[in-house]
Amino acid sequence: MGLTLFLNAKDMNDNLDAIRPEGETYKVKLWGLILAGTSAERLMLGTRVVQANVCCYFGVTEKHLVVAMMGTTAISAMQEKAVIPLDQVKPVRVRRGLMPGQKIVNIGAKPQTLKLSLMNKNPVTSTIKNQKEEIAAFCDLIQQ
Repeated sequence: MGLTLFLNAKDMNDNLDAIRPEGETYKVKLWGLILAGTSAERLMLGTRVVQANVCCYFGVTEKHLVVAMMGTTAISAMQEKAVIPLDQVKPVRVRRGLMPGQKIVNIGAKPQTLKLSLMNKNPVTSTIKNQKEEIAAFCDLIQQ
């Protein structure tokens, strides 16, 4: 596999499909960041704090939040993965970010809060279409 400098639709689909729970289908797929300094305890086995922003592909199926963590700088291969039942991602708080088209999503309660940054447009992800619509759908699905 060659070095990938950009997040793209093919890699997003391939990585999320590889870890999709059996018998389920994706209602939404998008890219985003897990922000540095937040606890990834709900995602990983054991305890770990994210030291740098991590590029991720996120998917929501009928019953799960699926995360393919692509890393901080080497985003060509999945570094870690998580499949979390939707009933374990509560509470969820969504707010607008500082940048245009950005949503900040807080999942869980302190101190185990996971903070995501979801952005409509980014030159690094220009091949991923419908990101704006997928963000809206993602936020709706995980808040239910």
